[in-house]
Amino acid sequence: GAGVTGPGVTGSASAAPLLMAADDVAPRPSAPSRPLRAGSAGQPADTAAPADRRPADRRAVPPPRQLGERFRFIHCADLHVDSPLKGLQKVDDGRASWIQTATRRAFARLVDMAIADRIDFVVIAGDIYDGDWKSADTGYFVRRQLIRLSAAGIPVFAVAGNHDALSVVSRSFRWPEGAHHFGGVADSREVPGLNVVIHGRSFGDRHESRDFVESYPPTRPGLFNVGLLHTSLGGAAGHAEYAPCSPAQLAARGYDYWALGHVHVPRVVQDGPHVVYAGNIQGRGVDETGPRGCFVVTVDESRRAATHFVPLDDVRWERVVVPVAADDTRTIDHVVGTVIDAVAAALPGDDALLACRVVLTGTTPLHRRLVSRRGSLRADVAAAIDGQLHNRVWLEEIAVETADPEAAPRPPDGVPPRALDLLEDEFTRLRDTDIDTLLAEHPDLRGLFDALQPLDQVKPGRRDELQSREAWRRAVDDARALLAAELCGHDDPAERAK
Repeated sequence: GAGVTGPGVTGSASAAPLLMAADDVAPRPSAPSRPLRAGSAGQPADTAAPADRRPADRRAVPPPRQLGERFRFIHCADLHVDSPLKGLQKVDDGRASWIQTATRRAFARLVDMAIADRIDFVVIAGDIYDGDWKSADTGYFVRRQLIRLSAAGIPVFAVAGNHDALSVVSRSFRWPEGAHHFGGVADSREVPGLNVVIHGRSFGDRHESRDFVESYPPTRPGLFNVGLLHTSLGGAAGHAEYAPCSPAQLAARGYDYWALGHVHVPRVVQDGPHVVYAGNIQGRGVDETGPRGCFVVTVDESRRAATHFVPLDDVRWERVVVPVAADDTRTIDHVVGTVIDAVAAALPGDDALLACRVVLTGTTPLHRRLVSRRGSLRADVAAAIDGQLHNRVWLEEIAVETADPEAAPRPPDGVPPRALDLLEDEFTRLRDTDIDTLLAEHPDLRGLFDALQPLDQVKPGRRDELQSREAWRRAVDDARALLAAELCGHDDPAERAK
């Protein structure tokens, strides 16, 4: 009989004043044509009016209090604080710092909501960090947020996952009073003042392939039992298998609620008893689309739980698919206009920054021109977005996945079909070969990447990002598409002249 709401916001519009320190997050660049609200996506709250006059943060609205509600808690996971978001090589300097601190801003927003809504306790199901701290300030930031919760009388219970396993994070801080971090042996902690007990166990090593469930303590009769676990369950697409188990195993343990981490998509696996993935609080790339946040869990006098998803993300990733009509023979400018309309329709209603990859699809006579002008097309669309959508959007990429209405490319005179087959085989090999192997096989390619060393001085990590598997596959696909377009030839003399 438990209710589930999500992935949208439910509940009253109670205010959640932002209390972030000015040095915790970077200010978001503002559009001169739009006034910005304090505590919203426009600027950090510390530059705003006093706390009692700050308006509500529309991305962190908890559910309203219900008659018979006994207590409520926050279930979150996979904070990955200071984890770099993917695909930032094309971000302008004014927006880069804002996007790079999105994980901090999401966590601070969670703390703001917990304090404003008088949450009874918070559980964190692993991966607070993305790995060992690159800077001590990462740990200091997390500690500052925990101190805020402690000062408000809100206990916190956390386990380590595969990214922040006990053997991975070499540095540490003293957890503040009222915050408990479970060790590598399953243990239990009661929540002060409530008939609630939390059972948890941290990852000792990054690659935990053991089933942890049987090591968890037995149910405490008469209490609301929460199991805190970082696990892949039986396996999830895009996620390595860690601490494997099944929902049936978890249910058999007799706990009332299993708070899971590791899988980044928020999902209620089952509700009798509850087995729930909170997902991550901030999407980190175009493969993590849609709202990201936490669950506010309300429990009534009969120990029945209800889950309410609350978005926390400051940067909302989406794939915006734009079909190009089969009979469309108009200009590229018309395609740009169609893309702008589609992106505008995809804007989040909660003022989050939209980070999107536009995907052009369909069979169209414009295919060759779209492929050959993909680079300039992105620049044209990005300029139009900045001019019309007032800093609400960052265009990560334009992917041209259209097709030519002609059944097959027409090779130029003198190119035998066998040569085309060999080219296709080579493209397939390049795409499927690990980039490190190719760099070892081809000194010239290694030299090319080494020549990009100055990029790291302008945008740290850019050279490594270019050598990632995803970036390499995208480069091979782009080369294949460009070659196919060239082999097809240009029917339009004006296009041929370009």
